[in-house]
Amino acid sequence: MSQMKPCPFGCCSEPQIIDVKQSVFVRCTGCGTTSLFRCDYGPPKRNSAHYASREVARSEAIEFWNHRPTEERLESRIRELETVLGAGIGGPVKAG
Repeated sequence: MSQMKPCPFGCCSEPQIIDVKQSVFVRCTGCGTTSLFRCDYGPPKRNSAHYASREVARSEAIEFWNHRPTEERLESRIRELETVLGAGIGGPVKAG
């Protein structure tokens, strides 16, 4: 997964991948929020996820940044309710 979602903490800015001292994490360019999950590669370090290569660590950091279980559950529930509403009254509901 290479497409990164915007910052989930209100500013909606683009994130950037930071690679420092064989550690990869994601930081928001707008508000400066960083992911709490650091992906290390190279020689093992204490108290962090360790990956065989920079590419794998980068991929995992992006996946962690993009993982938003509450948002995903809400989107799923919205689709479900839209289907129920559409089927129940013969078509999509228009607000107004």
